[in-house]
Amino acid sequence: MATNKIRKAVAARHTSAPAYWWRKITRARSVRIDGFTVEADQARIGYTATKSLWHGTYEEAERFLVRKVLRAGDRVIEAGAGLGVVTMNIARIVGETNLIVYEASPVTAELLQRNLKRNGFKIEVRCRGLSDSDTGTQFVHADNIRGSSAVAKRDGRTMDIPTDDISRVLTDFSANTLVLDIEGKEVDVLARAPLQSIEKVIVEIHPRHLGDAPYPSLYRRLFDAGFVLRHELSLDDVLFFERA
Repeated sequence: MATNKIRKAVAARHTSAPAYWWRKITRARSVRIDGFTVEADQARIGYTATKSLWHGTYEEAERFLVRKVLRAGDRVIEAGAGLGVVTMNIARIVGETNLIVYEASPVTAELLQRNLKRNGFKIEVRCRGLSDSDTGTQFVHADNIRGSSAVAKRDGRTMDIPTDDISRVLTDFSANTLVLDIEGKEVDVLARAPLQSIEKVIVEIHPRHLGDAPYPSLYRRLFDAGFVLRHELSLDDVLFFERA
C-alpha cells in the first residue's frame, strides 16, 4: 500500500503533541485543520471524532488523496461528507459548483452545513443517502458520528432517510470523480453506478462491517471497467482507483 514517503507526508500534517494536549486539556470546541475552522464539540460528535480532530488525523487519508489527485475542473460527488473537512479540501481545488455532497444523517448534515458556512463555502448539501435505489433506507445515527451507518446497526438513533440512486445522480451531474465514505454501502453503490464518465474513485472500504466476501466482485467490476488500483497512494482502507 502507501509508500513510506506518502505516510510521512500524511503524518507531517498531524497536530504537534503540545497543541494536541492543549486542545485536550481545554476541551477545545473548535479546531483549525487544513486551514479551516471546524466544530469539535464532544457532546455533539462523540469522543472518537473529537480526538481525531484534536490530533489532526480526522479523515486524514481522504484529505491527502483529494489534495493529491484532484484537479481544477474535476466534477465530484462526495458521499458521507461527515463534518466537511474533506468537502472543503475538494471545493478549494475544483470549485463549489463542481461538487455535490451527500450526508445521510440529518444531525451530522447540520454540523456539516454549519462548518461550510463558517468557512465561507456555498456548496450543495443533500441530506439523504447515496444508494443503489431511490427507495430510501434505515440509518442509525450514533452518538459517535463515526459509528453512524446504514449498514452496521449499532447503538444510536434509528431513522428512515430518503436516498438517491447513483445511476440517476451521475446522469444528471456528469461527475468524473467519486469520493465515497458510506460505511459499507460502497459495494452496492459502485455495483450500480454507470462508470463511463468516471475517471477517479476514492473509496473507504469497510470489511469490519461486511467482511471480505463482497470486495473481490467490487474490485473485479472496477478492473473490468478499466480502472487500476493505485497501491502507492492507497492508505489502509482508503483506496484510490484511477482509469488506466
